Amino acid sequence: MQRQVVIRFRRRNDADSYLKVLTQTRPSAKFIVAFDAPPVAAQSASEAALV
Repeated sequence: MQRQVVIRFRRRNDADSYLKVLTQTRPSAKFIVAFDAPPVAAQSASEAALV
């Protein structure tokens, strides 16, 4: 199976809604919602700002 980015969203509910539309228009295809994890350095910098 080849993975391909179809579209990117900032909110999970927007991605889930689009996934529903995709599965209705192409019922034989398989789609998933995936997330890009922020880099570890960016996480520790944001956590340090909160302390």
